[in-house]
Amino acid sequence: MSPRLPALPDWRFAPAGEEDFEPLLALRIDVMREELERVGRFEPDCRKIDSFHLDRRLHNSGLGSAILVLLTEADALGLPVRLEVLTGSRAHRFYERHGFVKLAEDAIEAEYERPAGGPR
Repeated sequence: MSPRLPALPDWRFAPAGEEDFEPLLALRIDVMREELERVGRFEPDCRKIDSFHLDRRLHNSGLGSAILVLLTEADALGLPVRLEVLTGSRAHRFYERHGFVKLAEDAIEAEYERPAGGPR
């Protein structure tokens, strides 16, 4: 005989909105923290840019710099911002102009950090 499963709460899929960001972030941290700590990837005291891509037609238009206003949030919180850039990418110069410092690099990517409080 199969074990009896508990009754599941009523639920449905729904589009996520801006108001869902904080609860979803808290859920992600709660669920993934132990595993991320195990592999050395949990960094609660920094902001991380996972992906930042612009259509080639918008390169050198100033839009990328305008988008990086998100850095002011990290500055206000006194947190560094980290990101990774593919080795050999022209994006290295862009991030260095915005105060990022290369921490490490291998054959695939470089890790950058913009210090807490912004460039010095």
